[in-house]
Amino acid sequence: MNSFKYLFGEPQDSISLENPSSVIGVIRTLARFYNTINCLDEYKNSLDRKAIGMLKGIYDGMGRTTGKLSNDNQTRTTKPNSAVIVGGQEMPTVDNALFTRFIMLEFYAKNRNHEAYERLKEIEKTELVHITLGFMKYRPNISAEVMVAYKIYREYFKGATEGLAMDDRMIHNATMLITPIFILKDHLDLPYTMEEVATVILDTIVKQHEKISKSTDANIFWNIFSGLVRMGTIKEEIDFRFRDRQILVRISNVYSPYAVQHRHETNTLGLAKESLIWYLENSEAYIGQDKQKFKTGTFDDQGNPKQTTTTCMVFDYDKLNLEIMVEGEGN
Repeated sequence: MNSFKYLFGEPQDSISLENPSSVIGVIRTLARFYNTINCLDEYKNSLDRKAIGMLKGIYDGMGRTTGKLSNDNQTRTTKPNSAVIVGGQEMPTVDNALFTRFIMLEFYAKNRNHEAYERLKEIEKTELVHITLGFMKYRPNISAEVMVAYKIYREYFKGATEGLAMDDRMIHNATMLITPIFILKDHLDLPYTMEEVATVILDTIVKQHEKISKSTDANIFWNIFSGLVRMGTIKEEIDFRFRDRQILVRISNVYSPYAVQHRHETNTLGLAKESLIWYLENSEAYIGQDKQKFKTGTFDDQGNPKQTTTTCMVFDYDKLNLEIMVEGEGN
């Protein structure tokens, strides 16, 4: 991340999100520096909700509004004036609205070129601001052509991702990346073609979209559900059962274990019960509600299991990424 910062002068220290840095402190830092890059490091999904909200607000250009000590209801708004790179070892899956605001780049420890890294560090010492200043003469070109170029590539990415139900924000992010390259391609000696650039960006957002699709609130519920079944916390015939390749779930029974396990795994609260039901009802696998008999887990005087008739949610098992059905069940 420091290599990018050298393009704007002496690099400022990265801000650790883990230490923790206050929301006020981060926003004030981003407001002090104009048209440069600041880095927020050590992102984790366990950050508190204020920090997650702050990150979403930075993307939207929103800051923090406070009241002045005056008698006329005056306020002061502090807004971010610099771009932000966020680093960390966790994908921001805690909130899909946050995830779609990122353009996620993945780096791996293997196959690192240490010689190239050392050359890069030597280049940084020569000061790189002249590279950034060299682009300033093309500002009129950007201003004149940005909307036309933006529309061209927005339509390209929309067409290339048709059928994926990709979030519109991600299409916008991809378009914003390629637009200045397209405008400057005739003014610079670029070592790659526009087709190559478009392919790299398209692959990046498609892979990110796949990760987001797997981290929807409904999918997170089913992942936790599977784990609870394997642990024996929720039980077949009592909390859920199978019927004709369908799975019938008593949400009233399952919700509390889900909420506890969600907090244990992510250090964040799970969905409220009403919100969880809404997401499940709007998922592809949802079939509807039914009233069915379930065992209660208790027995009568003769040792026979007691049963109760209760409302349950019905899902198409084959549309869920579950591996809890015993061979032959539900057929």
